[in-house]
Amino acid sequence: MLPKLEIIANFGSVIGNIDLAAAKERGVVVTNTPVDPAFVMENVADLAMGLLIGVMRRLHENDRFVRAGKWPREASLVGRGLGGKTCGIVGLGRIGRGVAKRAEACGMSICYHGPHQKQDVTYQYYPDLEDMARQSDCLVIACRATPATRKLVDAKILDALGPEGYLVNVARGSIIDEQALLGALKSRRIAGAGLDVFWDEPRVPAELMEMEHVVIVPHIGSAIREIREERGRKLLANLRARFAGKPVLTPVESSLA
Repeated sequence: MLPKLEIIANFGSVIGNIDLAAAKERGVVVTNTPVDPAFVMENVADLAMGLLIGVMRRLHENDRFVRAGKWPREASLVGRGLGGKTCGIVGLGRIGRGVAKRAEACGMSICYHGPHQKQDVTYQYYPDLEDMARQSDCLVIACRATPATRKLVDAKILDALGPEGYLVNVARGSIIDEQALLGALKSRRIAGAGLDVFWDEPRVPAELMEMEHVVIVPHIGSAIREIREERGRKLLANLRARFAGKPVLTPVESSLA
């Protein structure tokens, strides 16, 4: 198929999307559209704070309250303030640090959990996640998805977070035991959740969609117009270069013959 194919210009990452070995064998050039990781991580941190504010202040519930015409005859829904609360961050990498900076600006105290204590920050470190959850008003999941972090946030951690605690996940769905989360939300063993990622995307459990105290968005951590436009410019630049007989700008090196 496609015997004249010269180039695969991919919008975004090629990981898991393209058979690079087959492309190399056929001499097909593969390009991607890399974006400054720091810029991506900052925007994911923005979303994490948006989800945290949204679920704690009950913004989405109040939006639906007004749209349903309830305001003239009922009292609005009262949420929780961020100031003076403790934000526990799971994974203090670029995203986690971005969340910490934003949460501090909202008057929150910061603590974190990870495999190692960071020597360049003064935030309180908890080697035990359950201990941190018990001391936190919210948990923000910002760590990598690895075998070690699979179902890291389970029923034990959610119970430690408690009925006044909130959970935000902008990392990967596999880090949370989804069934444990559903159970904790149904029984109100945690106060609410803001979720950008899910176990089996794009399929979201129907139970989550029915829960008023859950904010759900479709994995949009880095999905902003500025990043999309930059990727589009790079994709077109690669195509123009190839068909002008020039080297492409952002080749995926393992695909080259």
